[in-house]
Amino acid sequence: MRNGIKLFLGRIIWFWLIWSMGLGLIWHNAVLAVTGGFLLTALTEMFLIRQWLLRAVIPRHLENLDKIKKLCENFEQFSPQEKINMVEQVADASSWGIVRIGYAALPSWGWEIIFRAIYPLLVKSDEVPYVDLLIGFGNKSVEADQLFWQAANSREPATKQQLLSSYLEKYGSRVDDIDLAKPTLREQPEVITSLLKLYKGTGSPEERLGAAVKYRERSITLANANLKIPKTLFNKLLKIVQNNVQLREDRRFYEFTMDYYLRQMLIKLAKQLNIPDIFNITWREVRHATEH
Repeated sequence: MRNGIKLFLGRIIWFWLIWSMGLGLIWHNAVLAVTGGFLLTALTEMFLIRQWLLRAVIPRHLENLDKIKKLCENFEQFSPQEKINMVEQVADASSWGIVRIGYAALPSWGWEIIFRAIYPLLVKSDEVPYVDLLIGFGNKSVEADQLFWQAANSREPATKQQLLSSYLEKYGSRVDDIDLAKPTLREQPEVITSLLKLYKGTGSPEERLGAAVKYRERSITLANANLKIPKTLFNKLLKIVQNNVQLREDRRFYEFTMDYYLRQMLIKLAKQLNIPDIFNITWREVRHATEH
């Protein structure tokens, strides 16, 4: 909640105020000005969030992740009260990233919704579904799947273990849920074993991506042959939509990457304080346990 308020006060409200004041000077109607300011703020952010995310948010989020990894490695040496404070700091750093990366859902979904709505006005033919123009892009999920596929299909045990360890270190901490009670992939060896069997002998993710790229390129060529608007304008719009749609998978990859380390800190703290299930009690009760 606190990081959401910070995002609103530190970024969103300024765009809203500027647009609302400008429209107020034109329309002389407060309600229309505020409403129009909100809509123009959303539109402005549709253009700006991607670069803000890539240049400012994710680099800082990854810096925080590196610091948290080091804290987790040395967590045992601190006192219970110090551990409590560290967990709170880590939770705040994680929340900082989750809120801002989650905010990128606006352009990652918004541009596709707009493109889908206006697509019949841009392209004459019904032969090319709009979604065929938005597939076949590399992302963190493809990278992760490719590394796991390499581990699953490696014939050398040492290489297989090395690839698997690399995969778990880079990608095994991600989850799609903020419930820290749920174990991450790297904590479930039986699931990893099952997945290795499923990936063995299958086509590589990069090969499937290559096929999707070719299909997308053919679809774009066909769409360009049936345009109702200038080709340059269409392709500029399409590029904006594609770039933002690509945010989806990467956004989900980055969003919860700190959960594993935060979870491990809580497990270690629970062990030291002899708390049977730290995930089913309030944080106030955890704090109380450190005082007794």
